[in-house]
Amino acid sequence: PGPGPERSRSPGPAGPASLVIEKRKDIGILRAMGATSKTVRNIFLLEGLMQGVLGLVIGFTLATAMVLAQQKFGLIPLTGSGTFIIQYYPVALKWGDFVLVTALVLGIAALASWLPASRAAKQDHLAVVKE
Repeated sequence: PGPGPERSRSPGPAGPASLVIEKRKDIGILRAMGATSKTVRNIFLLEGLMQGVLGLVIGFTLATAMVLAQQKFGLIPLTGSGTFIIQYYPVALKWGDFVLVTALVLGIAALASWLPASRAAKQDHLAVVKE
């Protein structure tokens, strides 16, 4: 018997791999009902991309809050032996940074999901359903 539904998946690259193991019987049933290998692969790729998007939303929210807090309250002061014109470390929100991070995170999520998705698509559905 595998882990029960109370087991939480780990975030990040291990998430899609553990999902394939947990959903082995469901994959077999989908395939037996006529789902193609491509459909199964796309389901797991989409799951991995959704995890990436969730990470982006959380990361962007935290980053924006930290930048706004630094701009308003000056949480990180500049220290050193010289005299500075400003007293706190300057930060700014730049849309180009958000675009670059989005591309990188979604690219990594797709790469991390590809191998588990391919393994899920190649499973022998008849052997799994008979278990």
